Amino acid sequence: MRSDSGNEAGQGFLLGCSFSWEDELERAGCVPRHIERKKNVPMFNTSWANQAAGVFEGKLVVSMRPYRPDQLDTVRHITSRYPLSHGGPIHAGDPQVPASPSPCGGVCV
Repeated sequence: MRSDSGNEAGQGFLLGCSFSWEDELERAGCVPRHIERKKNVPMFNTSWANQAAGVFEGKLVVSMRPYRPDQLDTVRHITSRYPLSHGGPIHAGDPQVPASPSPCGGVCV
């Protein structure tokens, strides 16, 4: 990648997030609660380490969205089509019983 400064050592990358598919969820009738309430999506730090890529490393941050059980298949279908920008759910069910090993330390970002 070449910048206006002539430095060819830089690299660019794109990082996706759930904003990639929230419109699709709305069109499918699965409006995220934070959109209904005009808030940002709730995010939580976890204790799970991401796979390091060069100098980039850190812990996984998860978002939490409440859906009715009858909406889960639709939500999974839509979000799983975006594995490089956010992906599908890592857990569904009782929020007090997260996927094992427990990812959430309950620390809101």
